[in-house]
Amino acid sequence: MNFKELMHKESRFYSLFAYLILVIGTLLYLFIDNMSFPYYDSWYYWHIADPIKTPDGYDLYAFPNTFRGCIYPILLFFSRVVSLNLFDNEFWIFRIVISMCVPFLFVYELPTIFNKKIKSLSELIRIVVVYIVFAFIFSDFIKYPLSDIFALFFLCTAFYCYNLELKHKSIVKSIIKGFCVGCFFYLAYNTRVAFIMAIGLSVVIYLFFAFKKKLFDYLLIISVFVGASITSLPQILINHHYTEVYSPRVLTENHNPHQKLEMLQLFWGLRVDMYETYVGKDQQWPEPGVNFIDRAGHEIIEREHFDKDHFTLAEYFSLYIKYPLDMIGIMSKHLVAYMTPKYYDLGYVYNLKNDRTFLFLFSIMIWFVGGGYAVYAISKGNINIRNTLYLLLLALPFLAQVPGAPEIRFFLGIYVLCYFFVFYYNSYSNRSFLTWLKKNWIGLIVTFCIILMLWLGLMSELLANDRAVPFLINDHI
Repeated sequence: MNFKELMHKESRFYSLFAYLILVIGTLLYLFIDNMSFPYYDSWYYWHIADPIKTPDGYDLYAFPNTFRGCIYPILLFFSRVVSLNLFDNEFWIFRIVISMCVPFLFVYELPTIFNKKIKSLSELIRIVVVYIVFAFIFSDFIKYPLSDIFALFFLCTAFYCYNLELKHKSIVKSIIKGFCVGCFFYLAYNTRVAFIMAIGLSVVIYLFFAFKKKLFDYLLIISVFVGASITSLPQILINHHYTEVYSPRVLTENHNPHQKLEMLQLFWGLRVDMYETYVGKDQQWPEPGVNFIDRAGHEIIEREHFDKDHFTLAEYFSLYIKYPLDMIGIMSKHLVAYMTPKYYDLGYVYNLKNDRTFLFLFSIMIWFVGGGYAVYAISKGNINIRNTLYLLLLALPFLAQVPGAPEIRFFLGIYVLCYFFVFYYNSYSNRSFLTWLKKNWIGLIVTFCIILMLWLGLMSELLANDRAVPFLINDHI
């Protein structure tokens, strides 16, 4: 056995060990927590496919609409059916599946995509830390069947399949590989429409930079198309049933007879800097939707007499010409809102007045460390073009949602990437980085203090909308 084979075998052992630890830990957490899905979007995804069960069996055409992708809700529906038959409990299969999928994303997919597989005990510990940090802050997105984490998982699975090293290249293996990439590309798009940008850009990058006009390349492209086409069949049939058009698209324009869903998001993004869903029982807020209103955006809407049902893309972009500084300010607040977890129960908030201080300081430290390392890498020219492209592709669907009404789950993929790079990928012990740190430590401290003050000012302005002291540490002191 040569050195390369030995390292590969060792890497497989560490990866499997980390994966089993995280799967078992996630399963134990979910079964101990024993959470059902009574709330809003999670209830919607859990039950939207219920009509396909009819007295005579199953009817795909009974899926109730075309403006949401049908495949993820249908998968959830059948997970309930199987779970009820096997365990007499509708949640168990979902919990088992998500306990396998999310650790697989962290342990296998991201290290493979960014070409940094787990090869030592220290790297095993670091990848476990990445997952624990993510699960601690974003546990609601593991507990509830929201679409964001699965859309990211599907896209990463497509990239993972493409980057798998095949020991012996063959026509059959290339076809299977391309077919799987196509299937998961379409699953990602069908689950979250915004992912079409990453998929389209990845195809363009492949054609311009990786396509070598060989037989394997042609077979890969054809099999990707075939995989995506077959996976899209349920959506095509449902679209034709409702619109008499055979199309694989998720017809988001059918959400509202007057307006596309994307334009509604842009309209609400002018008016709302943050959005949370409140489910507490102590009446801290009179309704489930907690809208943190942007007063400048609200004034622009009033002044321009915009109507949400007839808001156009031309009208939206004209605002950047007419109100450039205000629009930059609104987008800046959106970014700060996205980059700052504010509650420990981020999916559905039970307590609007909890202690935000730790989450705020922890988050700003993580972003600062990540940003500082990026500045160091750029200054030294240590830029891996391949990894930078993958970073862009994975971040793009989430960054594209910044102009809309911010819910922190729309930025979930950015947090996953940030935690992965800060806690696992980056090397803080190399001599070059330590020398750079010693040389620039004063500038870094000054920069951090300036950023902290600006961030605090913006967050205080945003959070004051919930009629609470924004950074109250302890309500009982």
